[in-house]
Amino acid sequence: MASTPPISPQKVVPPYGDNDREWMQPYPVPMILGR
Repeated sequence: MASTPPISPQKVVPPYGDNDREWMQPYPVPMILGR
């Protein structure tokens, strides 16, 4: 547990890799669900 670092919602890598700014907000974001 202590060995596994928590996933940062701010540092998540988008599948499209183009929308870095949109992913800067803490997810879940309605935009992600819409895509």
